[in-house]
Amino acid sequence: MTTPKDHKIRLPLWVDGTKSIGEYGGGPSAAGHRFTAYVIYDEAGNAIFDSLNADDCEIVQEWDEDGGRAWDENARRRADEIVLRVNTYDQRFIDGLVAMRAMLAAFVEHGGDPVVANSMRLNWNPSWGPDPDRPVSA
Repeated sequence: MTTPKDHKIRLPLWVDGTKSIGEYGGGPSAAGHRFTAYVIYDEAGNAIFDSLNADDCEIVQEWDEDGGRAWDENARRRADEIVLRVNTYDQRFIDGLVAMRAMLAAFVEHGGDPVVANSMRLNWNPSWGPDPDRPVSA
């Protein structure tokens, strides 16, 4: 997996499984047994991480009337945790920006400069995503 150096990761992230290119287990009975590895994608569908070459695997097998399946439980747990933490952190970061912007604008307005205060309320960096306090124009 390669990601260009100038690639900007767009949140939220999400996880999906992919079939491994390798096998697990030992001996002739393990030949051809592939398992599900996990890939983390950004909002645009770009793969930003995968567990295909992981050394620390915990292969779990499950069998039912339709056959069996196997997956890397360590990779599944870690990918889910990474996505949860990054997506949660992102929202807290945005919430903090909105609160700080409102606080600073109120401070400036209280100091007697409503024009600058209004300008502060309108400032937003588009790389942070849509401005949650600005209505979407039709």
